[in-house]
Amino acid sequence: MDDIPLEETEELEPVLVSALEHYSYCPRQCALIHIEQTFEENIYTVQGHLLHERVDESTDEIRHDIRIERGLSLWSKHLGLVGRADVVEFHVQHPSSGGRGLKPSTMARVALLK
Repeated sequence: MDDIPLEETEELEPVLVSALEHYSYCPRQCALIHIEQTFEENIYTVQGHLLHERVDESTDEIRHDIRIERGLSLWSKHLGLVGRADVVEFHVQHPSSGGRGLKPSTMARVALLK
């Protein structure tokens, strides 16, 4: 997108982060859900929805110097992306390690949601 002028990216419809996740898992699944808008629930999708109930609520907590955000809204006008992260971890950089404050961990695992 670096080649596209910013004013032209404003005209594009943003891509859902969940569409990227669906595409990385299965391009056909992505097309069925996001283009054809056909999706049938099954036992596995119902179980997944039940497991996601906690992360669907926007909450945060701090555990062992790690700030945990659930249901965090994400967007990038520059990249043309919008979405929501299930869980994002922010790890504290202590002054002795040369960092200040909370910064995203490079080891953070982010599960993406619609």
